[in-house]
Amino acid sequence: AAGIVERRLVRVMHVVIDYTWLGKVENELRSSVYTIKDIHYLENVELEIFVDEEKKQTFIEWMMELTNGRAEIKEGETEYLETDVS
Repeated sequence: AAGIVERRLVRVMHVVIDYTWLGKVENELRSSVYTIKDIHYLENVELEIFVDEEKKQTFIEWMMELTNGRAEIKEGETEYLETDVS
């Protein structure tokens, strides 16, 4: 039997940080309400995070506070995120 799934529209936020911030930021994200979509290990680290549209500003402020203003944050595309409700 299939479970009940909730689909909600979320924004993919791209956060670029220096490697020195990765441990702290990843830990904080994993224990937060936000879901990590992907992490790209390039010259710097780029994290893609699903953020509810109405929590965008809160997320940006939180991330800037977390990294002492060192994060570069860009808004990406919107996607539907499915979560199990049952």
